[in-house]
Amino acid sequence: MPTGLSFNSGVISGTPTAAGTFSFAVTAANSAGSNTKSLTITINSAAGTATAPVITTTSLPAGMYRDAYSAGLSATGTAPITFSLYSGSLPTGLSLNRSTGVISGTPTATGTFSFRIRAVNSAGNNIRSFSIRINNNPAYTAPAFTTSSLPTGMYRTAYSATITASGTAPITFSLYSGSLPTGLSLNCSTGVISGTPTKPGSFSFRIKATNSMGSVIKTFAIRISNNPEYTAPKFTTSSLPAGMFRAAYSASIGISGTAPITLSLYSGSLPSGLSFNRSTGVISGTPTKTGSFTFRIKATNSMGSVIKTYSIRINNNPAYVAPKFTTSSLPAGRLRTSYNARIAASGTSPITFGKVSGSLPNGLSFNSSTGVISGTPTKTGLFKFNVRALNTAGNVSKTFSIKINKYI
Repeated sequence: MPTGLSFNSGVISGTPTAAGTFSFAVTAANSAGSNTKSLTITINSAAGTATAPVITTTSLPAGMYRDAYSAGLSATGTAPITFSLYSGSLPTGLSLNRSTGVISGTPTATGTFSFRIRAVNSAGNNIRSFSIRINNNPAYTAPAFTTSSLPTGMYRTAYSATITASGTAPITFSLYSGSLPTGLSLNCSTGVISGTPTKPGSFSFRIKATNSMGSVIKTFAIRISNNPEYTAPKFTTSSLPAGMFRAAYSASIGISGTAPITLSLYSGSLPSGLSFNRSTGVISGTPTKTGSFTFRIKATNSMGSVIKTYSIRINNNPAYVAPKFTTSSLPAGRLRTSYNARIAASGTSPITFGKVSGSLPNGLSFNSSTGVISGTPTKTGLFKFNVRALNTAGNVSKTFSIKINKYI
């Protein structure tokens, strides 16, 4: 609506405060429907009074990125005239002075920017379209990598290489994707990749260079070679000697490679009674069981690991003989009559005896140290039981029986 007029139930009234042509649409509605019509009201200037503004500037000069810019808009009409951005956008970094119509500032982005300016005074307003082109500034350039490739490094040896790029300073660098060699890092300000590689191999990655004009990404690769001073573990012992039951045993597993090397029992079992020193590789102790024992040893250092299978055979010791029963049977006893019989066994002393199953005749007891069965039977019958003889070399079991007869 014209400035100063109002609309109430179809009545337009008031005192216009600005000249010009004003277009608007009015809708009439009832329960049967509605109808809309466009209307126009022209407010004329009174003779000898204010005149509406007319923007007389037809175009605006181009600007340059990062260079100061200033251009003025002119308009005829009764003062004061104020200017405003009606639509669109000014170039980034520029602003409009509403009182003077001057567009000024320092552009921070290139391109063509279109917009509409509105000039307003007490008599009306005028709108006009403009555009400003902001051109590239040869003093400001986007980054461009000048480093084409990076040198090879060596495991456990200090490394340093610089990635460089041309373009307007400051330029910052970042790891865009991939991974640097383990142990190396990138200085985002200088582009220096440095450190001490802790793993050999080929590492591919992408570096991003950025400044105020944009960014660029490039793929690089660094190969970290093996260092002859650093070698993976290697077993130098091919086999281990046999041992003897109950005789002290000691054997060493030899290993070459870069220290420190740690050893571990990877799988299997050592002979009973032996233990493994992880630091020295020595297997030692006193075997408590005969047989062949197979196991795997793992050696590890900073360069990797290796696994090897070993076996140790523990032989019988002639100084140690397992028990063997020398008593074949036991004599009969008589009810209520003192009984005494001994179960004997050959083999390495000491030999101990024990009843495994079954029952002695009632009233008799068994001495586990001497093997003597003694006492006074209190019940007749045939009694069967199982006896085990045990020493340091092994054990053996045998079934015996004692018949207790009636008392005569």
